[in-house]
Amino acid sequence: MSVRATPLHSVLFGGVCLLFLQPLIAVSDEQTSPNPACNSDGDHEVPQDSGNTKQSCEKDEPFYKQGKDYLKDRYLLLTDSLDRLFSGKNWSPGVNHSKLAIESSETWYEAGVKQSDFRVRAKVDLPRTRRRYRLFVDSDPDQTRTLADRTRGVSLGSDLNKKATVAGIEYSEDAPLHRWKSSLSLGGRYDGGLRILTRYRIRKYWQPSESWLNYVHQDLWYLDGVGWGETSEVTIAHEIDDKTSVQFQFDLENRQEEKNIEYANTWKLGRKMSERATIVYTFGLLGEGEASNMADNKFINASFRYRLRNEWMDVYLTPEIFYAEEFNYRPERSLTLTFRMAITND
Repeated sequence: MSVRATPLHSVLFGGVCLLFLQPLIAVSDEQTSPNPACNSDGDHEVPQDSGNTKQSCEKDEPFYKQGKDYLKDRYLLLTDSLDRLFSGKNWSPGVNHSKLAIESSETWYEAGVKQSDFRVRAKVDLPRTRRRYRLFVDSDPDQTRTLADRTRGVSLGSDLNKKATVAGIEYSEDAPLHRWKSSLSLGGRYDGGLRILTRYRIRKYWQPSESWLNYVHQDLWYLDGVGWGETSEVTIAHEIDDKTSVQFQFDLENRQEEKNIEYANTWKLGRKMSERATIVYTFGLLGEGEASNMADNKFINASFRYRLRNEWMDVYLTPEIFYAEEFNYRPERSLTLTFRMAITND
């Protein structure tokens, strides 16, 4: 199914950017010349008692840095207010690990079909609760998509839909990173009525050496309208040198309503090309069906990522070839362009 020339997600993405950046455009117009009292890093080179030097230097910061700081401050101010509301405490909590991620992608398929996706994910850290609680919002939760769709990363035509969006609160056990850690999430979505979402997760990291990192997690979840499900993941990552890394990941998912099993095996080779550019080559095996009769599919892609100068927006260009068993492994080619914006205090 083709997508209209001006899809809903593109309009929303542009609107969000304009809403946040409008005050900054006015500030940028006022900057007709650089301030000689500031060097290239924005630090003043005159005595500290020289009036409004600090304010002038801040105005002479690059536009993209002002945009990043403005968005981060606005979002963290909101999360801090929610933290005070839930905890009822006024003492300083230290670092706030809240995060807001907005993603917009387009995929062009060889058959002439174009699909578009738009996704918003937000986590509101509540550090005054001793980092045990956090709020979450996800416009396209994993429980509503198959394991194969999540692994490939191509667009499937899921615009922002309030009926699919889930929101809730998560309780996380306070434990060191190298110990087993558990969390419990409770939320829901509104789709002609309240649809409950619950998820229990246990996870652990291992680091056998400085260049190896292993990760495992196990999820047991329930989403009203989808049913019960179980998801397992094992990841083994190795850093070959400062610019090259490899990763193997195995996922297994079982859903009550489907009464079958899905699996995904992926092998990745990543190469850092510069401080802003990386490329990741991926080969994957995907399968679904009953344990005794699974349909196996394959894909291979190369994802080029470039980090823009503002340092909180990435652009991805991913050509892919997909081989489906039901079509006798006839290659299906596609090209995906993704913009991902992340606002965080980390």
